[in-house]
Amino acid sequence: MKLATRAADLFSVCVHYRSKRAIVVPVGEADAANTPELGAMLDAVLDRGYRHVTLDLSGLTFMDASGLTVVARAVRRLQITRGTLCVAHPSARVRWLFDLSGLSPHIEIDTDGSTQID
Repeated sequence: MKLATRAADLFSVCVHYRSKRAIVVPVGEADAANTPELGAMLDAVLDRGYRHVTLDLSGLTFMDASGLTVVARAVRRLQITRGTLCVAHPSARVRWLFDLSGLSPHIEIDTDGSTQID
């Protein structure tokens, strides 16, 4: 008998701290079942006072509107503190979502990962 894989088993998120920048790394599928975990991690980083955050999407295989909402919420919080959100290694689909939603002008896009190390 084959057991079904739960959506939550396909997602993880970790954070690395480098100087004044926090690097949040989600891996797997960021959908409605998993984005609360991503949102909680971003909230924790911002609550610790980090104003410069890199969201490294190199391990992300999927993002839906719920993931977009989490990113938009983090952008709003960072704008209040004059912080920045850099999105590293977004897929073409994720970049399209950012463009379509109007979020692109409010984030930095880093295709080569150069802003991860400050």
